[in-house]
Amino acid sequence: MKGRQKTLVIVAAVIASLCLTTGAVYLNSELAVENEQKVQQMEQETNQATKDLLRDADTSRLEHASVVPDTSVQDYINALFENGESQTEADLQALLDIVKFWEDTNDDIAIVGSIYEQRPLAEVLAKMSTNRPWIESAYNDITGRDDILSVEDVKAYLEAGLTYEDIISASRLSLRGDISTSQALDQVNEGTSWYSLITGASPLSAELEDVSASELLDARNVAEARSIELNVVLERMQAGEPLGTLDNAEPETPEEISESAAETEEIEKVEDAKDIETAESTAELAEQPESTEALTPADEIERGEAE
Repeated sequence: MKGRQKTLVIVAAVIASLCLTTGAVYLNSELAVENEQKVQQMEQETNQATKDLLRDADTSRLEHASVVPDTSVQDYINALFENGESQTEADLQALLDIVKFWEDTNDDIAIVGSIYEQRPLAEVLAKMSTNRPWIESAYNDITGRDDILSVEDVKAYLEAGLTYEDIISASRLSLRGDISTSQALDQVNEGTSWYSLITGASPLSAELEDVSASELLDARNVAEARSIELNVVLERMQAGEPLGTLDNAEPETPEEISESAAETEEIEKVEDAKDIETAESTAELAEQPESTEALTPADEIERGEAE
């Protein structure tokens, strides 16, 4: 009898253990599914955030008044961003600024990736007011460029009446190796115009003489990338066209703009007429009496009595 009781106790203990194990497995399975769903949701949200940032990249570049890259370059930029350790707005802004820096050089696009790999952490980038200092420093380290002004040099140029924009523009101009930063600043300080220094020619008008060095350099990059004459780019830039949208097509004349607007208006009228016709046809169908073809004789009698 005692042996039987002992056996029953053991069986009961095994059953209880199995129940607990099964419950634990089920619970763990539920948690695993829930965690997997959360991970998938987080991945979807991250992917969507990345797509949103990349979608806004062209807009950011237009605000930079810079060259919108061709498809292959854009694909390369997108891949750098998507494959980075982090994909924040600060990372994207840094990447766009690197691309803008690269446009002033004669280097292959691969230099963008090399600089991007040396960027500070995202939380550090987010606190920076400008990315140019670390970008130029990384570029100098990678290429061995030693065209760097000392603090004393900067102070001397500022005291001579030049500005920080002049110094940055001279540095940009020097990136192609045709002239050093100090040579450019010395020539400007001696009276050479930025237009003449950048283009090698005299300005065709007083308006061009007043264009800032940074705008001239941006316009130069667009002119070279799009095979447009620099003066044409400057004229269209002064007319308010974003540099990033320019191509070698002639801008529309006022007459062409009016004609295009008239064509658009006519198309809209035709589409509106079609919509009205469709709506009227739908209303007519709704007002038609119900068909009696499918009614049985009993239905017809019942319907006649109701009328």
